[in-house]
Amino acid sequence: MRKISLLLLVTVAACGPSLTPSEQRSLAYQQMSTSDLWQRQETTTVPQALFMIEAELGTRGEMDLRGFPLGTRTAGSVGRSIYSRPPENTKARYECADFASDAEAQRAFLAAGGPVRDPHKLDSDGDGFACAWGTTLRSNIDGSRAAAQADRS
Repeated sequence: MRKISLLLLVTVAACGPSLTPSEQRSLAYQQMSTSDLWQRQETTTVPQALFMIEAELGTRGEMDLRGFPLGTRTAGSVGRSIYSRPPENTKARYECADFASDAEAQRAFLAAGGPVRDPHKLDSDGDGFACAWGTTLRSNIDGSRAAAQADRS
């Protein structure tokens, strides 16, 4: 079973044609500091940027900032088919198991044009989340709320 890093995918892509705008944005977020990412996460209004920032924070293991759980702004769409996913007869290039984490899969999905496009077939339900990344965010929020409630008790 191979584990794929987006940096590896983008590095390979860089040897060929130039990077797409999505790949360029993804690389830019990978180079930002964690504190800058959290600040951008709070203020961005562009959905794809928000998805990318969350994926990058998740890849770094950053799931909460001062009681603000990662996914608070996006997890409401988990499981809701927002983006069309036409049925295709071709085999997926990647599978969720190919990635080290769901956050890595989300990062690769977005760099490849997600959530609108899904060339690697990582978001079969069209909710904008690759693999189980949306479920991870939702669980993160639920766990944070439970912890906050326990602290108040």
